[in-house]
Amino acid sequence: MSTNEMDRITLSTVLERPLTLSDARHIRDLLRDAEIYAFLRNRHDILKETLVSITDYQKYRGKCKEMAEAACSQNPELTLVRGFYHDPFYGKEQHWWAKDKDGNIVDPTAKQFPSGGIKEFYEEFDGNCECSNCGKTFKEEEGTFESNYAFCSGSCLARFVGL
Repeated sequence: MSTNEMDRITLSTVLERPLTLSDARHIRDLLRDAEIYAFLRNRHDILKETLVSITDYQKYRGKCKEMAEAACSQNPELTLVRGFYHDPFYGKEQHWWAKDKDGNIVDPTAKQFPSGGIKEFYEEFDGNCECSNCGKTFKEEEGTFESNYAFCSGSCLARFVGL
């Protein structure tokens, strides 16, 4: 059985019941196949349910710092925290959240992550960066940055871009 045939069987199974977030992710992966996309393009009811399933991502993505700062301004006992969230689906993501005086995490945008804000997945930023070229660890204030990449030196940046 070919991969396309297996995808069609899986998709037909999904279409016979209400969609879950897991189904939406699966359909998103299947949409990479142009034939399946052509089929779904005319099924607005399915696409609408898929989009409703991912609205938390759309609602919270890119608003971490803004919403964490708002939570801190509403509750003076909260502290703003910069760091990373290690989501099993997205990998290591830069992130902002708040924590209370007892160290409990208060994350107003946790729903953007498929894993939903699991305490053990948070890592506070310690001021150190890893060079995207050589892997060396360096202090943030000593580095060079280009887009989402950190470099320990201008020469590592130049090597990284092929100069």
